[in-house]
Amino acid sequence: MDGDLVVGVDESTLTQAVATLYGRPALGPVFSGRQTVNWQDKNVDVSWKVKEPPEVKLSAPTPDEWGKAIPRPDQKAQPTTNALWVNFPKFWAKRHDTDKEASTEVRSICTVELRNNTVLLRPVACVVDLSQVSPLDKVLYRKVIVPKILDTVDKVLGQNGLQLPRLNIGGVGFGDIAVSVGNSRMALAANLSGRGTPSAPGTSALSDRPFTVLLSGRTVEEAAKATVHSIRGKWMSTGGKFGPAHWSAGVKLNDANAGADSDPTGLQLRLWFDAEAEGWVDLGEAIKDFWETIKKKY
Repeated sequence: MDGDLVVGVDESTLTQAVATLYGRPALGPVFSGRQTVNWQDKNVDVSWKVKEPPEVKLSAPTPDEWGKAIPRPDQKAQPTTNALWVNFPKFWAKRHDTDKEASTEVRSICTVELRNNTVLLRPVACVVDLSQVSPLDKVLYRKVIVPKILDTVDKVLGQNGLQLPRLNIGGVGFGDIAVSVGNSRMALAANLSGRGTPSAPGTSALSDRPFTVLLSGRTVEEAAKATVHSIRGKWMSTGGKFGPAHWSAGVKLNDANAGADSDPTGLQLRLWFDAEAEGWVDLGEAIKDFWETIKKKY
């Protein structure tokens, strides 16, 4: 798989993140509202509410679904890559002129954007079955419900977004991210800084785990080098008292080099250091203490 860093997220993980946003009191007004529409010189009031958390579906719309998609007024729904679904399984609406109300599923098509460590979902259009509704209800869906759903997705997921876990890999920096959607997963890939942007990662090769991180051997090696660089030149000392005598010992790391093994889980680490002691001290023990300190800290 191309990329020095590949992150995979499944749709259940993203749905759980959306459910968390849905439960925030501050975002409550985003999920309900009321609006007036003029229909044949008559004002009709419509109330609406998202009664269940939205669900993320990481699959691309079919050409037929794109053809049925309802965009914002005066806009067109253009098929695009890396599109996914944010579905509203129970969207409730009520007409106040007749007290008519109904709940239905409305599915919104979104595209994926990335900003820093945040996944932003930009709504494009909605798909809803209007075959059994009245002409007035079709107008209400097109002029009120669809725009409101698109606004809801944009405010919750397009402006706030879904925060990915921040990865700190030994202080190593990465470049621009490529993204792909499919097989109920989202994959994000990046190369080490200065190596350009990788091709869009495949999703079929990812594990079934909810959240997956894959590192290239190059990344492991660079992270190890960055770690040992941070302790180069440091002096670590120890000492104590044995009866009336005092002793002390110290170890200084002069240089270090790290490299990845053929086994991606292994590292080769070479250390060059100075050691000195005062009193009757076993330098081997001092060096052993020094190594244990490195392992605990780094």
